[in-house]
Amino acid sequence: MKKHETFSVRFITRANRGTKNELERLHLRITVAGERVEISLGKEISAGIFDQNAQRCPANSKEAKAVNSFLDTIIYKVNDLRRSLLLDGEEITTESLRRAYMGIPLTDEPSQTILGLYEKHNSKLKELINIDIAEATHKRHETSKMHVAGFTLSFSFANSLP
Repeated sequence: MKKHETFSVRFITRANRGTKNELERLHLRITVAGERVEISLGKEISAGIFDQNAQRCPANSKEAKAVNSFLDTIIYKVNDLRRSLLLDGEEITTESLRRAYMGIPLTDEPSQTILGLYEKHNSKLKELINIDIAEATHKRHETSKMHVAGFTLSFSFANSLP
């Protein structure tokens, strides 16, 4: 990341379309180097309770305190995600932050299956036999993998029946 790039986290509210209720939807706006992205937070708050300039709910009601606490949590999460991306050597962009926030993998690699993860885990355990673990421990993990494989096979077979 270049030194002169900017990064900011702001919150905005949008009125609900087509409804006559007094609620507004809360959105997160992330800006990196002049490029911005908005993410709906899935939270509705009373209309007029949020101060855009202060980025807070200035009232002392229970709702205002709850919203302010929620906003603090979101800011912490976004900053933590940004820090994690920096430590991983990833480029900080609005898209990378959006994907990280939404839990979408940064790469387009297919996600691993449970059996693939078991295989990777068990191969690491095999290397540790007589160093950190006993051979019986590795054998139990292999047995567990076989049980999971059998279950997934029987589950997929049962679901394919008419």
